[in-house]
Amino acid sequence: MIAEDDDSSFLLLQLLLKNDYQIMRAINGLEALQMVREGTYDVVLMDIRMPEMDGLEALRQIRLFNPRIPVVMQTANAFESDKQSSLEAGCSGFITKPIVVSQLKEVLKSVLGGGKKRVQEDGL
Repeated sequence: MIAEDDDSSFLLLQLLLKNDYQIMRAINGLEALQMVREGTYDVVLMDIRMPEMDGLEALRQIRLFNPRIPVVMQTANAFESDKQSSLEAGCSGFITKPIVVSQLKEVLKSVLGGGKKRVQEDGL
């Protein structure tokens, strides 16, 4: 699942991942939380700054009922405090925007255990 409110950021991630993964989209943290609660996903790419509920709060809520799902936080702000807050909330990985393809694929490989899996997203 890709939890991303910005259409251009989502479309870039979709373009980069569509050949290897099935993708679902959540447009805010509240929707991501609901989708994880109701569905089965191999990994979540979660933007930190989103409307309704930010990615950090969504991650904290997800960890209350699902401590094992890999959640990779992403942000346009490369502040160490964002990374630290993400780690404290229980993230499995962290990437910054603009997305570097090799880093994205390496993080996904790492959190998914090296195998090819689905990253579901609800298309536009």
